[in-house]
Amino acid sequence: MFPAAGSDAPPVGRDQELARLHVLVESVAAGDGSALLIEGAAGMGKSALVRAAARTGERSGLHVLSARAIATERDFPYGVAIALFERALAPAGSSERAAQFAGAAELVSPLFRGLPVADGERSTFAMLHGLFWLAVNLAQSRPLLLCVDDLHAADEGSLGFLAHLTARLDELPIGLVAATRPPAGEEHDPALATVRAELGRNRLTLSALPPAAVAEIVRARMSDADDELVAVCADVTKGNPYYIHEMLRALADDAPVPSADLGQRLRDVGFATISRAALFRLGRLGSSAIALARALAVLGDGSQLRLVAALAEVRPDVAARTADVLVAEEIVMAGRALEFVHPLIGQSIEQELAPQQRGRLHLRAARLLSSEGAAASLVAAHLVRAPAAADPWVVEVLRASAEHARRGGLPAVAVRELSRALEEPPQAEQRPLVLAELGAAELAAGAPGAVEHLTQATELHSGAERVALQRTLARALAAQGNRLGAAKVLEAALDEVALSAPALEDEVISDYLVNSMFDPGSRQRAVRRTARLQRSVPGGRTAAERSLLAAMALRSAQDAEGARRSAALARRAWHDGDLLDDQGVDGTGWLMVVWAYQLCDELQAAAHVASTVLQRARESSSIDAFASASYTRGRTEFDLGRLNEAQADIEQTIAAGESGWARFQETAYALCAIIQVERGELENAATSIDAVYRPDMVGGMERAWLAFARGRLELARNRPSDALLQFLRAGNWLSDELAVEHSALPWRDFAGRAAFAIGEPDRARKLAEPLAALGERAGLPVIRARGLRVLGLLEPGDVGIAMLREASALFGSAGAALDQAEVLIDIGARLRRGGDRAAARPPLATALDRAAALGAVRLAELARQELAAAGARPRTERRSGPDALTPSERRVARLAAEGLSNPQIAQALFVTPKTVEYHLRHAYQKLGITGRGGLSAALAEG
Repeated sequence: MFPAAGSDAPPVGRDQELARLHVLVESVAAGDGSALLIEGAAGMGKSALVRAAARTGERSGLHVLSARAIATERDFPYGVAIALFERALAPAGSSERAAQFAGAAELVSPLFRGLPVADGERSTFAMLHGLFWLAVNLAQSRPLLLCVDDLHAADEGSLGFLAHLTARLDELPIGLVAATRPPAGEEHDPALATVRAELGRNRLTLSALPPAAVAEIVRARMSDADDELVAVCADVTKGNPYYIHEMLRALADDAPVPSADLGQRLRDVGFATISRAALFRLGRLGSSAIALARALAVLGDGSQLRLVAALAEVRPDVAARTADVLVAEEIVMAGRALEFVHPLIGQSIEQELAPQQRGRLHLRAARLLSSEGAAASLVAAHLVRAPAAADPWVVEVLRASAEHARRGGLPAVAVRELSRALEEPPQAEQRPLVLAELGAAELAAGAPGAVEHLTQATELHSGAERVALQRTLARALAAQGNRLGAAKVLEAALDEVALSAPALEDEVISDYLVNSMFDPGSRQRAVRRTARLQRSVPGGRTAAERSLLAAMALRSAQDAEGARRSAALARRAWHDGDLLDDQGVDGTGWLMVVWAYQLCDELQAAAHVASTVLQRARESSSIDAFASASYTRGRTEFDLGRLNEAQADIEQTIAAGESGWARFQETAYALCAIIQVERGELENAATSIDAVYRPDMVGGMERAWLAFARGRLELARNRPSDALLQFLRAGNWLSDELAVEHSALPWRDFAGRAAFAIGEPDRARKLAEPLAALGERAGLPVIRARGLRVLGLLEPGDVGIAMLREASALFGSAGAALDQAEVLIDIGARLRRGGDRAAARPPLATALDRAAALGAVRLAELARQELAAAGARPRTERRSGPDALTPSERRVARLAAEGLSNPQIAQALFVTPKTVEYHLRHAYQKLGITGRGGLSAALAEG
């Protein structure tokens, strides 16, 4: 017969499927993670296979954790994840619990203590990262197998965790078996679609049982069944195991039928009752059984009998007797909590209810759970299914649940609950609050409607609340790419803020400057409206003043008002890290400070701020801040010529894209390509550009960066004409579309060099002279050096060499080691071609040493060629030691040398422990050492 829930009997007719499960369990037991998605229609035996997987795992010594998703708890944040882990965590002592929540897992410890997730909003990634490391920690003592049934009913947070985990299973001793129904038409749940795509790489699709299996099930119940009867059963049920079981059960419950008529009776039973057999059985058990079953269907599997009885309005003693009857009738399973034998039974019972009756039961269930002190999220799960009745209590519960979801990094859940609150509808005094919270949640979730609802909320508020909402509305508009609209909203806020909320004026001005920065019209209005800032610079004593100073520093740097002024504003804004404390790692202030420092050639200061944020992001597990700080530090490391460090940072930025991080991805790939060009990896550079370039890309910084990267690649391929075209495209996008003349993209420098290479000295001079003049006027050593480098190539004899030497000195003063090495090659080449080979050799040798130390393979090879032409014997490239380490190996080795354990390194870099082990193993081989003890000394040799 078809195995009942909780049965140890293997499912009939599923030998191949069971073999797949055995292979997965053996793989996990050997330390190789794996996942399997069991997909099949309702009743096909998915749950039986999930239970079989759990039993197989337990027999193999795996630590098995199981959970089943319940549709009524779909809006309960991380409900399935909590159900998976809580049984393993509950019996743990204090030391064991400390090990379980070690490192990043501590981020989710409040989930298992019934506490708010955080005082402030916790990012989605931080929660996924914490749950991931909880699983990794649990797998340290023995391999872990997670079994999840009814995945299609799981909550969004748990789906996100399972997708996050599945993408990293290859390197972990963790297995995952999940069962779900196939998607019904178009998949409307993006979280479910994502986890289905991840798990679907190893899919087990359940088909109808073969005739032999149908015969085995039928004859286990009816030993004298002939072949015709078996064939009729197979035809009516289409080989669905649950339907076979229910059909045979219904047939057994009827009056005896002559054997000659069994086939026809089976057809009658099948067509009339196959999908509602449990309902017919239930109907014969009396009103108490019906009421109890309906209450359980509404409350959901796993509910306590006393709560089900209270909702059903059945006395406790009657409910206890009735529950026994339901167990005997194979409608409900025996156990401490009530659960239907099969989810189809509960679904059939709930669907049989009239819509209004079902809604009223959900509303009563919500009030019952609330009176029991249940979490607002669980109460809200019923309220979203209840009819609207303009009840203020309903609105308040939904708002509280939405706030909990937002704190847990689940803004999409908050959107659903607040949308339902808006339908209630809220009373007049509640409506502005609901609109504001809904708009903010939609903004965080990237859902449509944020601008509309925030606009409505703004119109219903006044004073400081209105100004705060205008700032949020501006963020929503900017997130949609409508910076001009954001600037206009903030202009309106500036008209009001002095009268209604003077304490917010500095924050509004800061937002206004940021959003008006890249539109020529709004930028000019911003300059006029904020002219007073030029006369009265904030002192930086408050958070608002520091935020404003950050925006002023960036604008000052972009306008090239003078490096000393811009850097001073940036330092006052940063205020020894107080700005970071004010806004947190996910704020924008530190980004503006880094960019300001970069634009005024304060490269070491920019690197310091980015490194500080990166460390804080690791501690808070904010993937957005980690990726943003990695990107900005990578850019600065590149400007400083540290190619290995820059590539390691940029690779981390790009890898963060796998976790859904999108900001700066295009520019990160462009910078990665530029680094690869300098490392001599031209084909890899082309691949990096093609990974994100689209012909239909609109103008903007991303397109300018990609054009510039392609220009660098063409220049390295000795195609200066093609390179010049790309550099000019980048410059045109910056100057024409964004009205930005001074940027971190040195397109004029490279365009001038390309023009020089194709014999257009006049064009090269027109490009270079403004750079040299700007650098001198604004006190920007790198900018001046870039202009002098091109002009030095253009000028003959000693004049040109003098310009190149000045450029070298300026690059050196700013710490731009890569640029300095390239100018030294230009100097040596000029001297060699002038016949002074002896004078050419020292700058070329210095350039070779610098380039090799920086990992600049292209420049090192140019220096070797020039040295050879100058009569020297340049050293060959080292193939061992620190220079032989890849950027990722170097980054891991340095953290290990600082004393971090493998798990700590993995958490710091958002990778798996096995990735750390892989990099360390290769680092040991290249460094000629056997373990961590020799790392510090070996790295110091480089």
